[in-house]
Amino acid sequence: LAWAYATLGIHSGPLFTAISDAAQNQVEEFKPQDLAVTALSFARLEIHDAQLMAAISAAEVRKMDLLQPQELGNTIWAFAKLMIVDLPLMHAISREAQRKIEQFSPQNLTNTVWSFAKV
Repeated sequence: LAWAYATLGIHSGPLFTAISDAAQNQVEEFKPQDLAVTALSFARLEIHDAQLMAAISAAEVRKMDLLQPQELGNTIWAFAKLMIVDLPLMHAISREAQRKIEQFSPQNLTNTVWSFAKV
């Protein structure tokens, strides 16, 4: 739902507040793709939700070995877009990206490198 609204550029405060609340309550049940897409959706609409992003960060750090290159790139892009410097997440993504570098597409690599340069 969040991604659909973000793709259309529709920023509905009450809806995104409800999505944030629900996501924070269920973040441990999220798959890595769900975490990355949620962060990406909020960033795309430039919705700064520190509590949600902290919850996503903590969950992703715990699940880091499960993240695929696109999810790594999307997550760091979202944090960079929102100008959130989360050192534990950045270090974890850096380590995992190095471990999986051969799996990165040119687009994933470009997005990841740009994002690290931005923050």
